[in-house]
Amino acid sequence: MKKENWATDFLTNLAKIYADDVEVIEIIEDTINGYGDYVAYVHKMESLKPILKIKLGKDEYKNAVEEMDEKRTRIHNAAIASTKTINRLCEFNELPLFFQGNIEDRVEVAEFIRDVVVNVFENRKL
Repeated sequence: MKKENWATDFLTNLAKIYADDVEVIEIIEDTINGYGDYVAYVHKMESLKPILKIKLGKDEYKNAVEEMDEKRTRIHNAAIASTKTINRLCEFNELPLFFQGNIEDRVEVAEFIRDVVVNVFENRKL
């Protein structure tokens, strides 16, 4: 398990390149926030599904899960778009890509997003 803070270090170094470009700094901030939002929503959805199955009737449960899944998909799509944007910034600056996997593989991107959030969490200052 990596202990170095590779995710924050990478994004901080990218932000330093664009220190005078407010729009790009906001893109980087939005990416960080979007990754946390995605992981938090997956956690919420997966944790609530078994509870809702007990609490709700069959049709209500199905509708609730469909609504949560649609919202998760929207949040995931936004995080994927942010990842593509960060990678384009890296390419423009001839840096290694932030995400080096298959951007078309939604599961691979989701796992990368989770890894970024876990890396930040493991390296937080207490």
